[in-house]
Amino acid sequence: MEAQIGKSARWGWVAAALFVLAGCEESHSPSPVLNVTVSVSPDRSTIELGDSLQLAAHVTGATDTTVTWSVVGDGNVGTVTQDGLYRAPLSLPWPPIVAVTASSNAAPRATGTGEVVFPMPDFALEDVNPGSAAYGSLISPLDYRGSVSAWYFGNAG
Repeated sequence: MEAQIGKSARWGWVAAALFVLAGCEESHSPSPVLNVTVSVSPDRSTIELGDSLQLAAHVTGATDTTVTWSVVGDGNVGTVTQDGLYRAPLSLPWPPIVAVTASSNAAPRATGTGEVVFPMPDFALEDVNPGSAAYGSLISPLDYRGSVSAWYFGNAG
């Protein structure tokens, strides 16, 4: 008889423990979803090659308003410090628009982006392609925005 009471008591403890654990789990409310937004100022700027531009991030919806800065792209796109100071490259990136992103440290999926635009160079070259309609005349990249690749100007002739 004592053995049966022992088994019943054990099962009673197991049932009680499961009840307590289930009750604890149900009493936890889900973590609130943060509505964090990030904006970058200025949102679009034109600067010259080699210049610097100070960007600022504004975070709303979080007590931690710090951000992590990054430059989007590979290679010749410039750099940004963790204080938001963007340093332009010395040679023209292509395309001549670079995105600089601030990601919220409180909610890393919340990001803001500022665009840095580099003016197109203003120069002219003689068209030396005999098959071209502009053969013999001076042409500029500004004349052919969106229709001629940079490869053409490096390989014409």
